[in-house]
Amino acid sequence: MRAPEPRRVTLPSGLGLEVVEAGRGPAVLFLHGLTDSWRSFEPILPLLPRDLRVVVPSQRGHGGSDKPPGGYATEQLAADAAALLDVLEVERATVVGHSMGSQVAQALAAAEPERVERLVLVGSATSFDTPDLRKFARALDELRDPVPTEVARDFQVSTIHKPIPDELLASFVRESLKVPAHVWQQAMRGVLQFRSGSLVSRLGMPTLVVWGDHDAIVSRSEQERLRQGIGSSTLRVFDDTGHAVHWERPERFADELVAFLRERGPGVRGGTPAPR
Repeated sequence: MRAPEPRRVTLPSGLGLEVVEAGRGPAVLFLHGLTDSWRSFEPILPLLPRDLRVVVPSQRGHGGSDKPPGGYATEQLAADAAALLDVLEVERATVVGHSMGSQVAQALAAAEPERVERLVLVGSATSFDTPDLRKFARALDELRDPVPTEVARDFQVSTIHKPIPDELLASFVRESLKVPAHVWQQAMRGVLQFRSGSLVSRLGMPTLVVWGDHDAIVSRSEQERLRQGIGSSTLRVFDDTGHAVHWERPERFADELVAFLRERGPGVRGGTPAPR
């Protein structure tokens, strides 16, 4: 599956989002992480079958989407995602979220469970409020436009354990540089403020939790909180892999995702195969 050129979709609120769509069939909505864009999932799109309808937006403030002065709380991003599904006439979708996008996915699934067929949480947690991320947020408070290239590069490098191709990293850095300082700051505050500990028990849909064992941002204990809290969940641990699992191991990630989508019936609670 090759990604077509992104198009602009305007939500009822007037917000314009950059969106890529490809394939036909059951819908899969992909939600990227902080300062990323639809291109975060570009490495896996060619690996997905054409009988899936993939919907890959750049969330508000990111990529080529509108960058309003506010609205970066997780719940607002989830409302944007629901509105996008409405505009695209998607009644139900599997929702795949990475990092910040995984928080948005959890919020969407809790608020509108009838819209979420399955849930895939990548580099996720019930809370991202850690000392390291609080320190990072304080540093972002000093950020001014234009955002320095070294800030964007250092941030993206911090999310990976194994090197990725230089041209791929450069693409992700360019996308981060499209994000103005106020979005870095407000979206990061939204990440730190969101808590899903009281929400996960309401997530009854089959859920795949994906985590790299060298993730420097979210812990293994948080994966267990998700696995134990969500009623029908499976944990997949990728060895020798960091926070951006789908960048470092795109082939295996795509295989795991498609296998999960092809499963029949409810997921198996608590399955944790050995890393490979």
